[in-house]
Amino acid sequence: MLIKTVIINNLRCCKEVKFNCDSLVGLIGKNNVGKSTIIEGIKSFFRSSKSYNSDDYYDSSKAIKINLIFHKLHTKELEQFKKYYYNNELSLTRIESIEGSIRFIGVKKQIPEFIEIRKKKLAPERIKAYRELYKNAIYENMPEPDTAWGRLEIKMQEFEEGFSEEETELTDSEISFIQNTPFGDETASETTKIIYIPSFYDISSETIHTRGIIQRIFNDYINSCIEDDKEFQEKLEKVENEIDNLYRKKRRPLHSEFMEKLNNSLKTYTVDLQCSIDIDEIKSNIRFPQPRITFEDQYIKTNIEKQGMGTQRSILFGLFNFWTQITHELSNNSSDLQKLDIIMLIEEPEIYMHPSKCKYLFNLFTNLTESEGSNSVNFQIIYTTHSSYFLNIIEYNFIKLIRKKNNSSEHPLTTIVSELDKEFFIKKYCKEFSCDSSVVTNQSIWIRHLSKISNSFNEGFFANKIILVEGRSDLSYYYYLQSYLKYDFNHENICFIKVDGKEKLKYIHFLYSLYNIPIFIIWDGDIHNKGNVSAKSAQKNKELLKIIGEKEKDFPDNSVYDKGAIFKDTIEEYIKAELGDTDFNKIRKDVVDKFNLHGYDNLEKNSEFAYNLIERIYSEGKKLPFLEEIIHKIAEKQS
Repeated sequence: MLIKTVIINNLRCCKEVKFNCDSLVGLIGKNNVGKSTIIEGIKSFFRSSKSYNSDDYYDSSKAIKINLIFHKLHTKELEQFKKYYYNNELSLTRIESIEGSIRFIGVKKQIPEFIEIRKKKLAPERIKAYRELYKNAIYENMPEPDTAWGRLEIKMQEFEEGFSEEETELTDSEISFIQNTPFGDETASETTKIIYIPSFYDISSETIHTRGIIQRIFNDYINSCIEDDKEFQEKLEKVENEIDNLYRKKRRPLHSEFMEKLNNSLKTYTVDLQCSIDIDEIKSNIRFPQPRITFEDQYIKTNIEKQGMGTQRSILFGLFNFWTQITHELSNNSSDLQKLDIIMLIEEPEIYMHPSKCKYLFNLFTNLTESEGSNSVNFQIIYTTHSSYFLNIIEYNFIKLIRKKNNSSEHPLTTIVSELDKEFFIKKYCKEFSCDSSVVTNQSIWIRHLSKISNSFNEGFFANKIILVEGRSDLSYYYYLQSYLKYDFNHENICFIKVDGKEKLKYIHFLYSLYNIPIFIIWDGDIHNKGNVSAKSAQKNKELLKIIGEKEKDFPDNSVYDKGAIFKDTIEEYIKAELGDTDFNKIRKDVVDKFNLHGYDNLEKNSEFAYNLIERIYSEGKKLPFLEEIIHKIAEKQS
């Protein structure tokens, strides 16, 4: 089974957090917003022991509740949780009180009168209430009362199974048997396993703990290649029988001798008392050795713990990749191999990883989670990241943007999650841009408007504020000026993103806005255009002005608004007009001469040239007040 929905209540900054899960889930956001808390919450769901102390409760008067809704259950899981499985979903909640008590709650159908009985706190009160209900004979063939609540509860559950959905109500019910299930071993069931990889992971522990990835690879390989071998099984059975026979042969005389001596000794103190000690038969069980892992690097053989952290992490994910290959091979070679679901919780997979390996690893995540049902292992990967390499905006539905909001001055900040699903996105897109939702797909939107966006676009999801500009040279002007005016946009997490053309501004703004990220747009009005091109420029200007909530005009003057800024023509034409032709041409010539750029056209569109040009302008005591006004507006704090 895989996780469909996560709901976390009262855990640290997660007062009330809810989000949906695909096979791949990326939790993104700046530090200290609750990403690791969410991972911890999911992980703790599978423990039956106490997980939290008093500091972990957002409100100490309430319990911590972790509610996971599962779907795609296996046959054994359907049987195990059949009483709590409705509408193709299994909803289970782990509740931990500040005193340390732990309960598991499932949603199941119940007779309304039974619901009231179960609400009573003490077992004697429940038994008394049931006796009264039984006496009134509200239902035929009700089971007789019992003096033990546990037995009575089982009878009540069996009785409820005979009722239709119309006669019952879906409500929370405590799961009494949950402690006897594989829960508590970071295991959901026989066919669903949990793997947690923290940010800092000492891979040498893999040789100690039997639930590690390496041990699982080893066991899977051994089980398939050796334990399933007929010759091996016959030999193993023969050896075990020989050991059992030898043990019984040696034990009998030793056991008799020991008991005789013991009873003779007891006679000293007791006359008639005889002691008897029974011993179980020996359980022969040949255990396979734990793996001892070494690596050879440039002819030097060392243990894994001697490797650097980067190498260790690369080895870990390399083994992870190998494991997937092994399970795929096993599924191809064995038709009756039990299907397995693996839920992986990974914190910051990019740590210590080379950028190219980050890209490869993200592709591996994507491929693994897209191949659901085709292999013996189905993967669900939930990870946190600060790296744009682990995002793919075309599959925006897996992105969960984590932030904090202020509820009031009396309470600490709480975590919120912003997410999109494809159906909602396409519906909003078609409404915004007046198109037919029956023919628009996620892929067609990407091809039309977003296919040329660089990797820097992903960086916007980590920003406190996004500044959208048309081209790369624009970035140089603003980055220089923010430094000159004593601002630090990097520290404030203000991210500039070039979109390569005014046409894309509205579409990219649309996507970011759905995640409620503050956005500021800067664009050229292009009043110099003529004819049909001029009409198109005027239309684009009006569209963008509407987006930022300003009065629509064809070609407004240079203007700074709360959510954007427009040049009447272009940023380059503004600089020329502000300096005058004589000063502009002199400064431009100085920069051209300095870098020997004679004969090159459109140098103002070159980002390095633009940076040096504005640096030279200010070094000579000139000012560009409209650009400075834009920088000041960007630097304003969000209300």
